Amino acid sequence: MQHTLEQFFRALRAADVRISPAEAIDASRAIMVTGYADRPLFKDALCSTLAKTADEVDRFDAVFETFFARDAISLNPPSGAPEGKPSQEDLDRTADSPLAQAVLTGDATAVQQSMEAAVYGARLMNVFERTSPLVAMSAESDLVNGWPGGIIQAGRHGVYVTPTYRVVQLYNQHLGADRLETAVVSPTFDVPDGPSGVPWVDVTASRSSDGRRCVIKAVNTNADAPARLRMTIAGWAAPPRATQLTLAAATPGAANTFATPDAVAVTSTAIAAGPQFTIDLPRASVVVVTLAGPPR
Repeated sequence: MQHTLEQFFRALRAADVRISPAEAIDASRAIMVTGYADRPLFKDALCSTLAKTADEVDRFDAVFETFFARDAISLNPPSGAPEGKPSQEDLDRTADSPLAQAVLTGDATAVQQSMEAAVYGARLMNVFERTSPLVAMSAESDLVNGWPGGIIQAGRHGVYVTPTYRVVQLYNQHLGADRLETAVVSPTFDVPDGPSGVPWVDVTASRSSDGRRCVIKAVNTNADAPARLRMTIAGWAAPPRATQLTLAAATPGAANTFATPDAVAVTSTAIAAGPQFTIDLPRASVVVVTLAGPPR
């Protein structure tokens, strides 16, 4: 049963329902008390521990009815089906739902190859830039087709890169020589069984060795709402225009595939800059802004 719940948690995350490890544990403990023979009670126990907003309740209902369809997917494997593996009947009956198919087949790389993972990676690299010498090289274990999936996926007839690859590429192509001090005022969130008052938006800045180019890297961790940053640059003559590169997706669970290799891709926009300007960050997004000053 625990394997089934873990797959269900993955399905919820793919549907944009944020689930922390603590909440997953609470849900598992609730089911140990209620059991799953009573379907309405089983559903209510999961919903009360996993859905935090009205929107998440709606998404929870949709995923629950797909995943635990009365006539499609049973909580126990049918006779003849190995534990943790779907029967062909289950696969046939959910053929019109890619989400249910991914969950049924135990796609453990779904989250790791999603936009959600890319946001996590970007925020982690911001920590590196802020607290240590700027990273000149990044080494990703098992880069191609490796566990848990590799940030480059190669097959006989095609290649695609994951959102995390695009973040690594963005950061690698926009390195600065000197770190700049940043101060961020942002709404915050609390991590269950972790730190409290964590800013939704994280920002780092650096400049080139000649002082002509400034790079701002901003990450919006909030999967439910966009953010508008009001930037103020002091001590440097910022140019009137800048380039904004944005990596975002329709949902945090979105990912690239062989069929849709650019479902999650970087877009480039020219924006107004100067000593004070604004940056718009979609929900669960990574943005890199480059300001290039005049020649010295």
